[in-house]
Amino acid sequence: MKKSVILTALILIPALLSGCAGDPDVTTSADTQINGTTAELTLDTETEYVTETESTQIDLKETDAHLDVWYNHAFNKSPTNIKPNELRSAGTEDYTVYMAKNEYENAQLWLYAPAGIEGISVELSGINDRDGNSLQTDIYRVYSVPYSNGRDYPDIMVPINEKIDTIDIKKKNSQVIIVRIRTEKETKPGDYSGDLIVKQYGEPVRVCPLNCHVWDFEIPDTPNSKSAMGIWDQIKNYANDTDYKELYKSYYDFVIDYRISPYYLPYDITDSQADAYMSDPRVTSFIVPQTNAVYNKLKTNDDWISKAYFYAVDEPSDKAALDKLAAVYGKTKKNYPLIRTIAPFYVSAVYDENTDGIDFMRDYIDIWCPVAAGFTEGGVANGKDIVSIYPTEEAAQKYPWLSERMADVTKESGELWWYVCIYPTINKYCNLMIDYTGLQNRVLFWQQKQYNATGFLYWACTYWNKDPWSSRDFNRDGSLLAYGKEELGYTGPCSTLRFEAVRDGLDDYDMLCMCEKLCGADKMNEILNKVTTNILEYTDSDAVFAAARIELGFAIESAQ
Repeated sequence: MKKSVILTALILIPALLSGCAGDPDVTTSADTQINGTTAELTLDTETEYVTETESTQIDLKETDAHLDVWYNHAFNKSPTNIKPNELRSAGTEDYTVYMAKNEYENAQLWLYAPAGIEGISVELSGINDRDGNSLQTDIYRVYSVPYSNGRDYPDIMVPINEKIDTIDIKKKNSQVIIVRIRTEKETKPGDYSGDLIVKQYGEPVRVCPLNCHVWDFEIPDTPNSKSAMGIWDQIKNYANDTDYKELYKSYYDFVIDYRISPYYLPYDITDSQADAYMSDPRVTSFIVPQTNAVYNKLKTNDDWISKAYFYAVDEPSDKAALDKLAAVYGKTKKNYPLIRTIAPFYVSAVYDENTDGIDFMRDYIDIWCPVAAGFTEGGVANGKDIVSIYPTEEAAQKYPWLSERMADVTKESGELWWYVCIYPTINKYCNLMIDYTGLQNRVLFWQQKQYNATGFLYWACTYWNKDPWSSRDFNRDGSLLAYGKEELGYTGPCSTLRFEAVRDGLDDYDMLCMCEKLCGADKMNEILNKVTTNILEYTDSDAVFAAARIELGFAIESAQ
């Protein structure tokens, strides 16, 4: 007989060790706190999901300076050069990662040294279940980058190797460590546990229990949300004498491992080497040139041509730009009718007294891609406080809000994507810039589901006209990756906490779609609305977001 188990999401295992920044004589009670979050769930299951970790008592060596260590939620992105009082109070001495099968998820460890400290290193004991099954893990050292507001933000992730495995932390600074956990489709669901061990000069000084609960469902190979992202050629400026085609391919492969589709394939579409990429389930889109040879090849495969699109016009913002769009896409629709067209736009420009941009583009656009902030119900384009898709208050009064218009233009054909960029420079909107919170980076994709957008476009992940490592006057718009460095023992593409948020956000989008299918739209919206209610109103609580995601996972699992 199945039994009903009452669980609280993200359960904290009793802290048996002095572990991360704790008093060794104080034991945390096994209450209903979960990684600092409370969320009661009722599940119908045959499996007891939460098991206590068996911790080994060890004598902790005194450090030569005070070291404070704790876990944060992996999407946290607080500055590392300010005293982390509030962040520390919300941290936990142990952490449980909740994830599906066929997924990457991260845990984040913070190390803070008020007086500075040298010779620190971290090791993971392995994350295993009681039957000896283990999860694949990697440890990353996170490098902070400067910004013009005087703060240093943790961002660039480099795999720990022998060149960077010893860490010196400056006075009143913090070091962020990321543990990335990978599950496969065949991973056994249930509970796994291990320890992240902090050492000084090779001797253990902190032991931080790290647990993982694997849900019994998998993230699909083909994302429910399509994506499109530029890899700009500035990558060649930091790659010595590497062949550009091989260099581009290495970045392309890196990006699609995140189930994100770059604009351009690494091979010409007429090249047979492109076939495997076009058939890859992780690849959801690619830009194509307007040639007969390409069109004739794509027509031979329904999957290929469904992923292909023309992107020849960008952000038409006046009558002249709309006329150009009509000339270009009028020709392509005549010559290549099976290939879709896109033209991202941040304003529905005035064409004439009876027609605006959205009306005008109806005959030419297949993939509608407004800026995310355009879904604001109020304001005008380029407003100082809030913005909408309309250039004037008169237009805003004349036409329905964007949600209604997008539903109208896509009800018979076409699809709705959206995008973000440096516009608008109003930080109340979710976006991916360096000084936006990690929660804003992640909630963006819950809002994408909320507004029924089935694709996400971002103009660049390697826009490095300024150095992503060192430039202070660079908000990292268009820069979600960084280049590796020989002195750091790694020369490949480097992820950032913001790029991780895109991947995790798209995985959240998959889970929301799964919940909608299995549990119904009402249940999905009930959970989603705990995170965001509209484009300007969303939670600023890491704990609330974490609890909602956990609830989402258990709802999917119990509904199967």
